[in-house]
Amino acid sequence: MGSLSQSSHSQLAASGRLHEADVSRCVAHRFTTSAKAWMANGGEASGPGPLIEQMKAKIRVGLDAQFVDVVDMSGDARHVGIQVVANAFEGKNPVNRQRMVYKCIWEEMQTDRVHAVQRCETKTPAEAEAK
Repeated sequence: MGSLSQSSHSQLAASGRLHEADVSRCVAHRFTTSAKAWMANGGEASGPGPLIEQMKAKIRVGLDAQFVDVVDMSGDARHVGIQVVANAFEGKNPVNRQRMVYKCIWEEMQTDRVHAVQRCETKTPAEAEAK
């Protein structure tokens, strides 16, 4: 199936008939469109791809994480979703875990490039294996 146009996406969302698969296709389309634009720009760090990779690297190093995923939720990296598995979370409550993640990407959060973290899932390796 092809990707949804912006108008089709809006119509389906308004009617309540937007399914998870449609959302996935839409996000995938936005990601590939952004990636193509980044490559067309000679790979300059102005696109969302390098920003996402930079945030992943900072979290991985800052928390000595076993797993890090940062997902561009908006197509321009202004809204992101983050998943982290790290031993550093052992004994920490969810709020302190999120603070640890935010501390790693503080610089990116202070600019207009990243507006919000829409989802932040943090687990220890034992918690990640349990599910």
